Formats: sequence, structure tokens, C-alpha cells
Amino acid sequence: MRPDALAKYLNSNETELFHKGNVLFNFARARRALSGADGAGTVIAVEGYMDVIALHQAGVENAVAPLGTAMTENQLQLLWRMTSEPVLCFDGDGAGQRAAERAAGVALPLLKPGHSLKFAYMPEGKDPDDLVRDGGRQAFDQILRQARPLADTVFEREAGSEESTTPERRAAIEARINQLVQTIGDENVRRHYQQDFRNRLYQHFRGGSPGEGGISPQKGSGQGLRCAAGRRLFGLRAPLAFAAC
Repeated sequence: MRPDALAKYLNSNETELFHKGNVLFNFARARRALSGADGAGTVIAVEGYMDVIALHQAGVENAVAPLGTAMTENQLQLLWRMTSEPVLCFDGDGAGQRAAERAAGVALPLLKPGHSLKFAYMPEGKDPDDLVRDGGRQAFDQILRQARPLADTVFEREAGSEESTTPERRAAIEARINQLVQTIGDENVRRHYQQDFRNRLYQHFRGGSPGEGGISPQKGSGQGLRCAAGRRLFGLRAPLAFAAC
């Protein structure tokens, strides 16, 4: 590379024998780490090779990375061959957020019973390389403990920051979420996502926390009215989300 080159490294071209979207950097070593006595029980996918190398030096041997591309279907299948719930760890900047959104969109159609993802985010302006250099493995482990399920990530992206003060805005949020849920291929997983998101939308629209999946209507004279309104809002033919009514 030229001395004035801005990139840390250059990606090679694909060939008939080498397809970046079909492999993960450090896959074999991470798989051995999971099967060993000190395996962490899950695999962590980070954004770049240098992050994997830095984490390995800090003692985190179960990390992998795509080869300079966005996460693909084949790479997700490789992750699920190692563990049922891998953690995707993204930088805390705008590019990291967009990468997480793309990964969620790729993952939803592939979900199966027992197969999902978690998402973890670095502090703003830091990547795993920076984090372990400043705070060691403990700092990275703390980030992993804060990883959120895929359902939380999808719902909060679509509904968490948008105002829902009018019926039209609530309808738009519901339509976007329903459209995403319909991409889930497995019928059972799709049904549970529908029920879970109905519950979350009900809580969100009545002023509850977007991250709360359950519904606990208060007992009293107004309970029947609230339940009936909830059924009308979501068009439920069966009162799955309002079983307490």
C-alpha cells in the first residue's frame, strides 16, 4: 500500500473459489473456543478484522467478522451453526446503527424456533479495538452484558423515538412493524412476534415503556372498555394479547 493510503487494509477481489459473503474471519478458531473448557457459550460478530485481532489479544477468542461486507444470509447461518443466539456487536456511530438495521432485516426471514440474535453497541466513537485497549476485556464484557434481543432492537427502531400522538402516526408505526413481521418465514415464530409486538404497541400507545412486552390491565370498571378498544385497535380475531380481559 502507498504510504499516503487512508485505508487500514485493502479487500481482495472475489474469485470463483473465494466468496466473501460465504465465510467469516476467525470462524475456525472461534468455533474451537466455544467447544473448549473456557468457551463463552456464544459467538460475537464484530465489524472488522482488526477488532477480532484486538479482542483475541485481550482474551476474547470467540469473535468473528465478515470480510469487509455487510452480514449476509450465509454468514448468519454460519453463526447459528456455532450457537443459537449469537451477539452482533456494532460500533456506536451512525454506520454501526445502519449495519445493525441491515443485519436485522437479513435475519428476520431466517428466524426459526430457538434461533435468534442479540445486538450490542459500542460507546459513541469507539470500536472494540479502542475499548479493550483502554479498559481491557472487562470493558468489553460489560458491553456484552447489555446486549438486547432482536425483538427489542426491531421494535425500538420502528417505534421507540417516533411520536404517536395521533391515530395516523400510530397507524403508520403499526403498519411498518406489521410489514417487518410478515417477512418472518417460520409460521410459529411469526405468530409469537405478532403477539409480542401487539402487546408492545398497546403499552407504547398508552404511555408505557416500549421495551415492555407484557400487558397488565388494571382491574376495575374501565378494564372491559380498555380491552375492547385494544381489540379494535389491532383487529384481533382471537384475544391473545388481551387474555387477562
